[in-house]
Amino acid sequence: MGNTAINQPNPVGRPTKYKPEFTEQAFKLSLLGATDKELADFFEVCEDTVNEWKDKYPEFSVSIQEGKIKADYNVAHKLYDKARGAEWFEEQAFKVKKKWYNENGKPEEEERVVTVPVKRAAPPDTQAISLWLRNRQGGKWRDNQHVEVNNTGSIVHISADLSGLFGLIKDVTARRSGDAIQGDVPDRSLLPAPIRPE
Repeated sequence: MGNTAINQPNPVGRPTKYKPEFTEQAFKLSLLGATDKELADFFEVCEDTVNEWKDKYPEFSVSIQEGKIKADYNVAHKLYDKARGAEWFEEQAFKVKKKWYNENGKPEEEERVVTVPVKRAAPPDTQAISLWLRNRQGGKWRDNQHVEVNNTGSIVHISADLSGLFGLIKDVTARRSGDAIQGDVPDRSLLPAPIRPE
């Protein structure tokens, strides 16, 4: 018996299913928003195996991170654009008729298609605004309600934090009218009073 068996590594367990091309596939899947569980399903392994591959193959881990970061950036950018609204120009074709009388007094006409830049606009999307602000400035924009209850279990006072809403109303109104609004918030006397049990 020789010493060759000592120098050779003894494989333990099943051979890995990992292949170098998984790096590019993982990037593309992550770019499409795939979770680690969905990556595992795609590669026909369990999620723990995907996590092991991340530890064992750094390029695999980096490709997943880069795909997720790029996907999140693209979605956040689109959400931001949708929250702001947009204006753009697009080409639109129009049919133009030209009528005239020739030298013999007979009517003639010519028809052609003209392409013209047309200004389009999409208003700001309130759901996108709400989602963006609740996630970016949660302390100011969460749908907070404060409820006070006394020791008998009766509700004493209910109120909602509307300060962010007042600011938004002010900004939107200013943009629509093109003027600055005087004062910090709308007249609160126009709002319903907090509910107070008797």
